[in-house]
Amino acid sequence: MRHLNENLNVYSPQTAIGLLVAHDKLWTSQVLSAANVRTPLTVFAVRSNHVAFAIEKAGGLPVVAKQLTGSQGAGVSILETPLAANTTLESFHKANIPMKLQRFVKARNSNSGSPTDIRAIVVGDEVVSAMERTASQGDFRANLSKGGYGRTIDLSSDETSMCIKATKAVGLEFAGVDLIREKMGHTYVTEVNGNPGTGIIDITKKNHFIDLVKYIETKSKKNEKVLTSLPDNDDKQQENKEEAPIGKYRELLTKESEAKLNYNEIGVLTFFKKKYSKKYSKRREIF
Repeated sequence: MRHLNENLNVYSPQTAIGLLVAHDKLWTSQVLSAANVRTPLTVFAVRSNHVAFAIEKAGGLPVVAKQLTGSQGAGVSILETPLAANTTLESFHKANIPMKLQRFVKARNSNSGSPTDIRAIVVGDEVVSAMERTASQGDFRANLSKGGYGRTIDLSSDETSMCIKATKAVGLEFAGVDLIREKMGHTYVTEVNGNPGTGIIDITKKNHFIDLVKYIETKSKKNEKVLTSLPDNDDKQQENKEEAPIGKYRELLTKESEAKLNYNEIGVLTFFKKKYSKKYSKRREIF
């Protein structure tokens, strides 16, 4: 993605930094919190020395333990007793698998009483489809891949705004956003998926890929800049080609000094710093 976006100037709704953030569940929680998107209380502890302390900071038992990477409900456990918490976290620690703990947010299906959550598909500035997922009997994970079932629902205006804001905060324009509606309480964003599955299409009968392709076509017509030829040996032409990224580099450095960078721009600036660190040893040389 970095090669396509930053080297070839090809537009895509996904960015390298956005996919990296969405892939890391702890990083996602940090980004959402920084963007003032409501997410469950989260605690990260690499070692299991102080399990009781970490659980207390996460709101007490039960808590949800999640591996930092994984999809379709894999690596997600609910810890309901001190014994389960101690043995589970100790096992993961000895296996060198980092975990995060989140406050368990109760959301129940009004008919079956089983746990529920919501998957919403965001394309650009729109939520194009949403479904409520209900966990199968004996499980708290509502993923369709884990035997859960779904139904089409409508989101409130606040929930719609929350999904769009979460997607942009992570650095994506297309994502599957997972929500939990706490009974008689708030709605929380639990995850942002950079590569959402297709099961929602069967439930909602809405093919969001049609919306995605239309969105990409619209954006590409406005923004796409594809390099059509290889660089030649003409020094003047090469100098002109290098001036554009240097200008962007200057712009990002200025925004960095004013603390105005978003997460996508932070990733681009990191790339520039690595690329130009040897050529420009001092900041003033860039300006």
